[in-house]
Amino acid sequence: MRRTAFLSLALAPTFACSVGPKVSSFAPAQRPAGASVRLHLKKQTVGGELLAAGDTALVLLRGAVLVLVPYTAIKKVELPEFELEYGTDGAAPDAATLEVLRRRSRFSRGIAPELLTRLLVAYHQDALAVLP
Repeated sequence: MRRTAFLSLALAPTFACSVGPKVSSFAPAQRPAGASVRLHLKKQTVGGELLAAGDTALVLLRGAVLVLVPYTAIKKVELPEFELEYGTDGAAPDAATLEVLRRRSRFSRGIAPELLTRLLVAYHQDALAVLP
């Protein structure tokens, strides 16, 4: 009985490590980028990479364009890679939802002004494009 219990305890970590998502099959672990996001706006649906989640808006990279999307324009936020969906209906997300969005973004602590300047130069923009 002791031998069986000992073997069970000794082998448990081996089996525990093989359960769950693998790096090879989890897309966000394959690239240094934020989560892919799909935003349902009042008149259109847009997608891109989630760069940052602020108190009043999300910042996305759509192709080669940096875009600011105010929460007032967003009806629903989807993060398909994480199977997450949030209905905002034009309101800013609550603190817990905002924290999840920030953790899934490329710049989880936000985009500092000097970094924003560098990004705008890199993408040949004078300012963020704003989606209504």
